[in-house]
Amino acid sequence: MTKNKKLPTPLIVIALVILSLLLCASIMGENARSEQVTKDYFNAIASMKYNQVEHYLSANVQDQEQEFEHLFALETALQKHFNLAMNQAYLIEAKQETYWLPYFTTNEVSVAVKFSSIDQNNAPANKHYLSALVKLVRESGRWRIKQLNLPALIEADYLQARDMLAKQQIVEIKPNKLRLNQAELTLDTLDAIEQKLWLFQLNSALETVAKVRPE
Repeated sequence: MTKNKKLPTPLIVIALVILSLLLCASIMGENARSEQVTKDYFNAIASMKYNQVEHYLSANVQDQEQEFEHLFALETALQKHFNLAMNQAYLIEAKQETYWLPYFTTNEVSVAVKFSSIDQNNAPANKHYLSALVKLVRESGRWRIKQLNLPALIEADYLQARDMLAKQQIVEIKPNKLRLNQAELTLDTLDAIEQKLWLFQLNSALETVAKVRPE
């Protein structure tokens, strides 16, 4: 009768170390995905791919978080906070601040966000991250955005942008018609949010006209 051979203790230790390292690498990778989801969300807004935004949101997020008015005002307020011109492209950076450990912590993490100018020759931007701006929750093995925590000053700019968007419709765009409302633009008193609104609506009108195929 043969005896069962036992693995040498050093091999067992090495195997456990390797498994531990693989597990740690896997957990770190999953944590890092929360940063990527955050960047993808804001990149979708920046490129006006609003139909993609829902993909990054938690199932429990209210429908109003997907509306154009919300997304437009959110980007506008953050651009103003980071001292970015309203007509310029920018980089989106994310930094995870709390970490997820399976079975030991809640299935939520917080991520800080910073917008920065692509052109470093522009006026100095706000280089500080907005701490814990985004809260993400783990759903069905994936990170989804659960909540945005806007500081008071940014919240005020966000509400101003929404209010202006509701009241100041420079151009009404319909399937086969454009209506230009009477408006006077005083450049000397134009603020950042007004600039964003004018640029967006006029660009939308130009794009609509460009798509027309005259008979």
